[in-house]
Amino acid sequence: IRNSHLLSIAPTGTISLAFADNASNGIEPPFSYTYTRRKRMADGTFKEYAVEDYAWRLYRHLGGNVDKLPESFVTALEISAQAHKDMVAAVAP
Repeated sequence: IRNSHLLSIAPTGTISLAFADNASNGIEPPFSYTYTRRKRMADGTFKEYAVEDYAWRLYRHLGGNVDKLPESFVTALEISAQAHKDMVAAVAP
């Protein structure tokens, strides 16, 4: 795909929320599986939205116990810096 780098959208959390139902953090682990997001409205007020990580939500929907997640569910605060670096290095060209 010739123009893939020109036409792609940068992988940011806001874009993921807006267009992908929070389906992917890309290569980054989520910082939390659930949180509240505040959005400023045009009139200056704020509206709050409950946000759930897609994988966490699907796991819960399929009957998984979200109070005791499998070890493959790791947040950004639980992963070591070395493990994070190793993951990025594994997919880097």
